[in-house]
Amino acid sequence: MSYPHVIRLRCPWECRPLVRYTIAPDGAIVAQSDDLPAPARVNVPADWEATLGAGFRGRVRYTRRFNRPTNLDPHDRVWLVIEGADALARYLLDETLLGELDGYALPAESDITPLLKPSNVLTVEVELPAGIDDARQVIRPGRESLAGGLVGAVRLEIRKHVHIAGLSLHWETGGKTPRLHIAGRVDGEASAARLAIAVNACERELAYQDISAGESFAINIPINDWPAWPDPMDEPVLTPVEIRLTDGRATLWQTTIETAPPQPDDQPTRAAMLRTISNEKPLAWLDYVDQASPTFQQVLSRPGTVVGLRAILPDALYQALDQANVGIVQQVPRAWSDRVCPRLAHHPAILAWEITPGNSPAIKNVHSPAEAAAIEQPTATRTLFGRPVIRIADKK
Repeated sequence: MSYPHVIRLRCPWECRPLVRYTIAPDGAIVAQSDDLPAPARVNVPADWEATLGAGFRGRVRYTRRFNRPTNLDPHDRVWLVIEGADALARYLLDETLLGELDGYALPAESDITPLLKPSNVLTVEVELPAGIDDARQVIRPGRESLAGGLVGAVRLEIRKHVHIAGLSLHWETGGKTPRLHIAGRVDGEASAARLAIAVNACERELAYQDISAGESFAINIPINDWPAWPDPMDEPVLTPVEIRLTDGRATLWQTTIETAPPQPDDQPTRAAMLRTISNEKPLAWLDYVDQASPTFQQVLSRPGTVVGLRAILPDALYQALDQANVGIVQQVPRAWSDRVCPRLAHHPAILAWEITPGNSPAIKNVHSPAEAAAIEQPTATRTLFGRPVIRIADKK
């Protein structure tokens, strides 16, 4: 078995409305718990528009049964991963509260190994308030006009007793030689075995670093012969980078990330993209889209152009933008930047970040004081995970 081993919980889920919120003529929010739509079976991920309508505001309970995975080794752990809910949620295994989600682009995970029974019930209660919830400060960039729901994938991950958490990968292209930065930490139980991080790409080993459980790591790799983009208008050459955690005998955790260094600034296409940003020409700002959206397909058909993206999209859509050689100015709420930016930073399509004030000034877990400063005082020369932070802007 490779680790993590993924078991996707797509269907069938029961979607049961619990409360409907409406706004009275005097502006008061009214909670109604009777005369609600009937429960329905749904697939996840998806919002509740097809079941409850785009205008439904309230609290909805999603439930799904699953069995305890079989053939677990003594050191295997079972993790529950929820990639996001719109707008707020809490999740339980049977009667045990595991945690909360505070946005559709903010995943949550919990080690559920000690709680598992032969048969289990997973419950996710999703809430989309009517109006602004001042107590919890709802942020929904690019989804303000859409329905709420369990919009992120839900899965079980079988991991070893140690794994890599908080992984980020980005490029620094200043100077003559691009540098690949990989950072994260090793979480899990202390181990007597010798652990190491191994990085492989371009048919060779790029790095091998000893590490212990509980430690963070940052690997800086100069790349001299990474595949280049053959022509400014061609699609980028996306190269898989394999990151493994090993004890010298077996792989305990691994993942593969496809990436490519951004085009050099003197490439015609890249230069035109950067001029669009630096001259602050009007950008077409996109809200949340899916793969089949005509708007998204039109963007993919125009390589070398730059669009602004207000929403945080599923990773597969960023991969499509990478392949199409489309540039993005990615808008990110300040309260989300420490979790969203490192997760997206490997995509060559992202040319710059635009950090919006959102509803919270907190900067908690960025990787360095310099990165926090880039968010607090953006200029053309400050960078965050390899991309310039062009400005703090109000919502478009």
